[in-house]
Amino acid sequence: ALGDAGDAGAGRAVVRQTLERLGEPDVPGEHHLRLWYVAGDLAERDGDPDAAVRWFRRVAAEDAQLYDVGERLAHLGASG
Repeated sequence: ALGDAGDAGAGRAVVRQTLERLGEPDVPGEHHLRLWYVAGDLAERDGDPDAAVRWFRRVAAEDAQLYDVGERLAHLGASG
């Protein structure tokens, strides 16, 4: 919601806190993939394409068909 309201930086902070609270998963669940996707989206909106690529690649490594992650990577000039 913060990103949609134009504050991608604040949205990234909320996602970062949530990811820290969840910890690193042994086996990522769908909720992890969704958070990683949102992290990539907000990073791209916040002008940080390198972070966006890292997050989208992480999603693609688990589920290359999730949402439009392949298209997002292609748009950023990266591959899954």
